Amino acid sequence: MDQLEFYNSYKQYSTADLINIVREKDNYQAVAVLAAEQLLREREVSFGDREEADRDFEEKAAKRMAATAKVDSYKATVADWVQPLARPSRELQPEKWFRIFLVVYGFYYVRGLYYILRYFIKASNMGLDIWDFVLNGTVLALDTLFFVLIIQKRKWGWILLVVEHTYMIFINLIPFVAMFRFKRIHVNAMPNLYTAFFHFAMVAFLWRPVMAGFFGVQPVVKKRSLAVGLGLGVVFACISWLQYTWVVDLHG
Repeated sequence: MDQLEFYNSYKQYSTADLINIVREKDNYQAVAVLAAEQLLREREVSFGDREEADRDFEEKAAKRMAATAKVDSYKATVADWVQPLARPSRELQPEKWFRIFLVVYGFYYVRGLYYILRYFIKASNMGLDIWDFVLNGTVLALDTLFFVLIIQKRKWGWILLVVEHTYMIFINLIPFVAMFRFKRIHVNAMPNLYTAFFHFAMVAFLWRPVMAGFFGVQPVVKKRSLAVGLGLGVVFACISWLQYTWVVDLHG
C-alpha cells in the first residue's frame, strides 16, 4: 500500500489510534506513519485525545509485558525440565531425572495400553477367548498398578519395575537369537532387540544408587529385586527357546 491508501484507510481511525501509530512508528511502514502524521495535522488534537492515547499505549505495553513474562515462564519451565539432559552435572538430581523418567515411562505405558485395547477391539469382532481376555486384562491391570506406584514414588513401584524390565530383556532377546540360530531370516526380530535395549536402559537408570534412594530402596532390596528379575528372565527365556525348538522340529 502507498501513502494515499493508508491515508484513506486511517481516516476511520480515532485520533488516539493515530497518535499511537506515530508513537510506535518502528512497528509500521514508513508510508503508514506519514499518513497518520498527515491526518493528525489535519485534525485538532485535544488533551483528552492524548490522555486516551497514553492509556491505550500503557495497556498495550502491559499486555506485551505480561505476554513476555508468560513466555519467559514457559521457557524457564522447559529449561528446568531438560536441564539434566542439556547441562548434566556430576551430582544426579533425582527429582528432575524422575520427571523425565516419568514422561518416558508414561509413553511406554500409553503405548502398551493402546496395543492391548486394540487387541480387545479386534478380538471382540472375531470372538474373544476367555483366557486371552484374562491374560491381557491382567497385563493391563498390572501395568496400571506399576504406573500408579511409580507416580506415587512408592518403593514397590521401583521393585516391580526392576523385576519386570529385567526379565523383559531376556524375553526380547530370545526372538533375536532364535532368528540367527534357526536361520529364520524371514522373521524381523530387530524390534525385539531395540526393545531389549530399552528395558536394559530402564533397569540401569533405576539401579543407580541415587535413584534407588529416591524411592527408598535399600541395597539388599536392590539385589533381591534384580535376582528375581534374572530368575524370571531365565525361566521365560528357556520356555521361549523350547517353543522355538519345538516349532522348528515340527516343521522340519
